[in-house]
This record gives sequence, structure tokens and C-alpha cells, in this order.
Amino acid sequence: MAASASSQSSAQPPYSLSVAVVGGGAAGLAAALELRRAGHRPVVYEQRASIGGVWDYTEEVEDDPLGRGQRHVHGSMYAQLRTNLPREVMGFQSFPFDTAWRGSKDPRQFCEHSEVQRYLEAFAEEFQLLQHVRFGTVVQRLAPSDAAAANGSSSSSGSAPPDWLRWQVTTQPAADGQAAASSSGSSSELFDAVVVCNGHYSRPRLPQLPGQDAFPGLQTHSHNYRRPDGFAGQTVLLVGASSSGVDIAEELAAAGARQVILCARVWENPLTGEVVEAGSQTLASASVSTAAAAAAAGGKGGSSSGGVPAGAVAALPAGISKAANLAELHADGSVTLEDGTRIPDIDCVMYCTGYHYSFPFLDGFVTVQDNRVGPLYQHVFPPAAAPTLSFVGLPWKVVPFPQFELQSRWIAQVLAGRAQLPSRQEMEAHTAQFYASLEAAGVPTRYTHRMSGALQWEYDRWLAAQCGDSALPGFAWREAMYNCCGMSRKLHGAGYRDAPLPAAAEAEAEARKEAAQLRQQRAAAVAAATAAR
Repeated sequence: MAASASSQSSAQPPYSLSVAVVGGGAAGLAAALELRRAGHRPVVYEQRASIGGVWDYTEEVEDDPLGRGQRHVHGSMYAQLRTNLPREVMGFQSFPFDTAWRGSKDPRQFCEHSEVQRYLEAFAEEFQLLQHVRFGTVVQRLAPSDAAAANGSSSSSGSAPPDWLRWQVTTQPAADGQAAASSSGSSSELFDAVVVCNGHYSRPRLPQLPGQDAFPGLQTHSHNYRRPDGFAGQTVLLVGASSSGVDIAEELAAAGARQVILCARVWENPLTGEVVEAGSQTLASASVSTAAAAAAAGGKGGSSSGGVPAGAVAALPAGISKAANLAELHADGSVTLEDGTRIPDIDCVMYCTGYHYSFPFLDGFVTVQDNRVGPLYQHVFPPAAAPTLSFVGLPWKVVPFPQFELQSRWIAQVLAGRAQLPSRQEMEAHTAQFYASLEAAGVPTRYTHRMSGALQWEYDRWLAAQCGDSALPGFAWREAMYNCCGMSRKLHGAGYRDAPLPAAAEAEAEARKEAAQLRQQRAAAVAAATAAR
């Protein structure tokens, strides 16, 4: 049975452990860097031939447009996607995401997805992370092992306490980026710890609705959408109005779709999760003016910082209609909405309904129930396997890259023995209390890992405190710019990516100042290391 980081044993910190990292996307790269900085020996398993995870764009789509087939494509990126966050906010704390790094080609503040991929490649090159990555390798199974420590006898200097779980990691060569059909070529390796960073934007989450099997038109998930070509002249109904739903609706309308109908249960600011409208309005009232939207959101004519009207929401572009959520599909090609409206002649229903968390290589310790991965202490450690099994990157509605760094830093410090976890019983009690508080507040189980609004910043500061960094440099301007971005989405609608951020001048100046300081510090460190050789 696993014990907490506070367990007493003959091994003495700091520990230097062998650590398997599952996934070579942004989370896996952050984990590799923080683990190495803490004195560990990371090995990153990446099933594809390149780093980047979901940012590594592919034109490939799956054979089943709903993602239910045997052939799986990891990527969910569409060709014209641009970031929905300012690049400065997105970047790692240790590597500014401005345009001063080698390879930058798109200077826009809300850049195209290929610029993010280039940034991740530059990050990996800057910190020499590729040496830790085993490409073309699929993790088949993670299982606890009774074997001795992966770095030798459990009583040797730097090894983990003997009561910490160790892990047998079984892998096999990838066949076209996926696990081969047979187990031939499989191999196993013993590790002191495992960090799971396999992402959660590749397994489509689909609603179960009456009439889906009888509907004659195309049904697809946004996971398999790449371009608007082929939808011209069609009536397309999209289910889900978060970032991808709104983006794709705008692309389809601009590319000549006859009608685009955007359905949602609740209308939110896709970035912040702030509810701006109830999702019950019918097609007859679908053209929402800024004034009407402000009233629906509770605006009283006041203003928020930057002079943006409180609750103001820009209308969707021409050609897009808002509607209540989808309730039923019919064999004659029509659909019925939750408010009773029936719409005929639908050519395509596209589900922009998010993704499942999936860990097919892990049997036990956590379950996934209605998209709650649990039990997990602070979204990271399963109490029964802590500290040697952990997860990075589960929260959503967040600024991801900096949070990946903080979670990874915490994990690395705990594994080194420099930071301590509560006892297993205390972690289990804390987690149960957290789940109970969500239920009492009426928060659906599927929103367990959602951190909209101020929640993510509170969580990030808590993570930093666990690592002894209560000041959290750079997060004040990140939070300010993030809030300005939310204002811009209200004010400018579809044009927010090309409009100046309102009231962001001071935060942008702080971002530039910090980037310059980080580069100076990095250059000095590299020069010192070179001189010492």
C-alpha cells in the first residue's frame, strides 16, 4: 500500500527517481523539465513522431465521423484555429511566448495553431528536452510492481522510500501513431514513478439523443472537423456553444453555409465560463443585440474596468442563429429542440460537446465517472497511489501551460522529498469533502475539473505555495490580461482576436518587462554553464 510523502523510512531526501511521463504534449514537456530540474530522470513516451500533442496539427480524421470506430486520431485541431488566449498569457513561466524566440512566424497576439506548435518545439530545444523523449511508442499498461527500486537498492543514496509504489510500464512501437493490433514488440521497464500527461481533447464526448440512428444526414463530432469546405449551401446544426462550437459556426457561415444553427443549454463566455444568457430562447428570437444580451446577463448600464459595459455581449455574425439545445433527431431529416421547435431539412448535425478523459493503460486507482477523474487529491494525486502516480493537465477553462508547470513542479518536489503530502486518509477525506461541496452547490459531476473565473488563479497560487513560491511571479499580469480578454470577447464577438485588448496596456507592459528579464537570466545561466565546462 502506498504511503504519503511524509512516510518514515531509511531513504533520505532529496530523492532522485526514474519517472515515466505518458505523453509528449505541452504537459509532458513541462513535466520533463520540472522533473529534471528537481534531480529526477524523466523518460517521456510519445506515440507520434513529434512533440506537441493536440497542437501537432494533422489533416487526418477518423473513419467514423463520430469517433466511435477502431481507428483513432489524436489530434482535434482544425485548420484555421487561432488561440483564444493572448499568447503572452499562454506561455510557460520559464519561456516567454512573445515573438523573440527562434522560429516565430506569426506575430499576432492571437496566433494560429502552428505558431503554438513552433513555440513548443522551441521550448523543447531551449531546454534540451528531446533527449528524454521516446517517439513512436505507445504506453499499453501501467501496473504497480513489487520489484526493487528502479534506480537500485531501496536503501541506496537518493532512492525513494521502500513503501512507495513502483511501476512496471509496458510499451510497444506505434503503428501509424497508434497502438498495434497485436502485442508483438511489447517491452516493459521499471520506474520509480509515473506522471500521466496524455491530454483530454481526443476522445469525443457525445450526447445520447432519440433518433440518432434514424437521422439520414451527416452526424459528426468537432474532433473530426478540419475545414469548412464541403458545407457550402448546407444547413448545419451545431450542438454546444463553447470555443470550438462558436469558432466552427463562424467558419461555416463565412464559407457559405446556407444556415448555421448554434444550439446550447446555457450561453456562456467561451473563455471565462461566465453565463451571459439562458439557453432557452427559440429561433424566432435568435438575433441577439448587444443591449438585449446585456439585459439577459443582468447588466444595468454600468461599466466594468476598461469602459466595457457590464454584461455586454456582441451579437454573432450574420448567418448564425442561436437556438435552444437539441432534444431529438428524426428520420425525415428534421430535429426538435428542447423548447419544442421543430426544424426541417438539416444536412448535418455537428456535436461540439467536448471530450472524455481516457486512460486505457491504467487499471485501478482512479475511475472516470461522468468525466470526473477520481479520487484525486487537488486534481493530481490518487491517494491510494500517491505520490508515485500523478496526473498533469486535467483542469479545464484554465490557462493551461503555466498551470502544467506548477502541477509538474509540485509533483517533482514531492517525489524529491522536498515537499510533503498529507496522509492517505487526509487526502481521501479532503477529496470526499470537495466532491460533497460540489454536489451541495449543484455543480454537475462532469464539471469537477472545471476552473472558471477566479478558481484557476486560487488553485495556481495554492500550487505555488506548495513549492515554496508564494509570490508567483508573472501571475498578476496574466490574470489581468485574461480578464481583459474576457471583456474583449463580450465587446467584439467574433472580432475579438483582431481587436486591441481593452484596458490591457499596463499588463502587456509587465509581460514585456518580465520576458526581457527572463531572457537576461537565461543567457547569464547559459554563459555560466559554458564557462564552467
